[in-house]
Amino acid sequence: MADPPERAAGGADPSDRPAVHRALAGPGPRQRAAVVLRCPVGPGVRPPGAIAAGEPLPPDLVEWASASVTCFLHAEIPRLLPEARFAAVPGAQAGPLTAVSPGGEPPWGNRVDAMTLIRDDAGTGDLTVMVGVVDPSVAEREEQSCRRDTAARCTVRRGPDGEIVLLSTERDPLPAGNPRNWVVRVYRGHSEINVQVSNTDRQGPSATRPEPVLTAEQAVELALSPSLQLFP
Repeated sequence: MADPPERAAGGADPSDRPAVHRALAGPGPRQRAAVVLRCPVGPGVRPPGAIAAGEPLPPDLVEWASASVTCFLHAEIPRLLPEARFAAVPGAQAGPLTAVSPGGEPPWGNRVDAMTLIRDDAGTGDLTVMVGVVDPSVAEREEQSCRRDTAARCTVRRGPDGEIVLLSTERDPLPAGNPRNWVVRVYRGHSEINVQVSNTDRQGPSATRPEPVLTAEQAVELALSPSLQLFP
């Protein structure tokens, strides 16, 4: 089966709108294309309306949240990984660095997700970013659950404004060939921001690069970005 089409990071666009460049596949070495892929539409101002953890997001908020996350990722991930190439996750609803809502009832219909395969000379890994609506009380409950966790290695931090940051990964020693995951959850207001990175292409049980595509600290930095606090 052919690999999904890849996209390679490019430089800043003169218009200052977030952009990535597409890598064109051909019979020879991969070339950088001059074609620029922009965010579909600038997110603009957050639409008015009530949000609730137990209710699906209304269509205008889904559109705004999807555009907000997509435009942020198009700008930020190439900055963090300037040599990376991006591809769609097989079976995903959207292309790389592109957020969509899974739809349906919560916990799916009240969030937007972006799933991406990331490749460079070290191999393939993946990135998933999810931003959803939760009740603020969830933060303290999840903090206590993290502190009690014995299956994974979960640590509790505080963000710059005192927000709860949970960082988890597999316990050491990790068996040879097993993937490593960094999972970050940040709770800000009604927003739960979940960033997961790994060193696997999710197509099999083994690691497909030596380390995850982002370090733990980069994953935390990404999750703490104010641009992902969609639901105050």
